[in-house]
Amino acid sequence: MREFIVVGVLLLAVLVSGCTTTTETGNTTVPDIPYKTYSDSEISFRYPESWTSENLTIQSPNAIAAVADPASVESSGNIVTLVIVQSIPLPAGKTLKDVYDETYMSFEQQSGYQLISERTLTINGVTAYENVHRINIDGVTKQERATWLEKNGKIYVILCGTSPEKFDAENRNFDLITYSFQVK
Repeated sequence: MREFIVVGVLLLAVLVSGCTTTTETGNTTVPDIPYKTYSDSEISFRYPESWTSENLTIQSPNAIAAVADPASVESSGNIVTLVIVQSIPLPAGKTLKDVYDETYMSFEQQSGYQLISERTLTINGVTAYENVHRINIDGVTKQERATWLEKNGKIYVILCGTSPEKFDAENRNFDLITYSFQVK
């Protein structure tokens, strides 16, 4: 019985701290939900049938694609639930993991950033790194899941975000986009 209490206390400590790290190997499963397909000359992915493909006037550095849930648009015009795909060339002499680690090391030094979890998985046949975090920008808190992968000398970041209270409910939609993502 004492062992169960110790395990329970340890599990509670991990949950309260908000940070977990897991590793997943093999392929991930794309949820079976109705979808549309985004496709251009470089990438493709599935997204929920009720969502829309957004033009790239969305202010995000290096954005190459964006999709959003139109039902999440606030009266101010802000889109609450949004996925942006970003791409940059892999810097010379760096690995994907180098760039990923440097990026989140700088984020951790900023106020308003809180790491929730990290894991390693496989997307489009390559190793990918996932970072789930909360970030506060201009008084607005979002929970985001950023999945990083490198293919053909480019880094791709699939940035899925929504309000913290909607995050769990949106995970299947985020999974659809992330796990169906392909570089051509």
